[in-house]
Amino acid sequence: TRLGENAAVNGMDSMFRQVMSEKLNLVPFDTFILFLKTEAERIGRYKISDSSLAAFHIRNLVPMQMELGDRSRNIFLELSEIIKSTLRTSDIITALNDSTYLTVLVETPLEGGERALERLHESITNLLSQNVSSEPDIRTFAFPIQADKTPSEHIADVMDSFNA
Repeated sequence: TRLGENAAVNGMDSMFRQVMSEKLNLVPFDTFILFLKTEAERIGRYKISDSSLAAFHIRNLVPMQMELGDRSRNIFLELSEIIKSTLRTSDIITALNDSTYLTVLVETPLEGGERALERLHESITNLLSQNVSSEPDIRTFAFPIQADKTPSEHIADVMDSFNA
């Protein structure tokens, strides 16, 4: 039934986020915003280093989860390992929603953030392509963290990019 399908999809979304939370030590969104604000202030104050805000979004996650079925948790664990091996322990990560994740890449200029996202995109695409029939649709963006922008403005940049 439609109700049963909706419950299954929401359960899978929750499973994906739960795995990401457990394996990646996601910080709560409000803590992430505070850290982003602090990092922007640090960059403005000392003017000796750059950091980046990176975002990635798996657009067709629900159909892929439906196809994966019982294998979902194992694939999610592999996915979390890919993300964990791409990011550093000093990088701060949060979930914007079940399929969109934000990361402050500390002491990483924009070019370094873009390279990390390229590796992440390639690895996630390879994993999902080997396990589902539909083409994975993964979007990634990196932005410099700027001292003259508020966390809300930084997040708006991310949302504008995903909506473009």
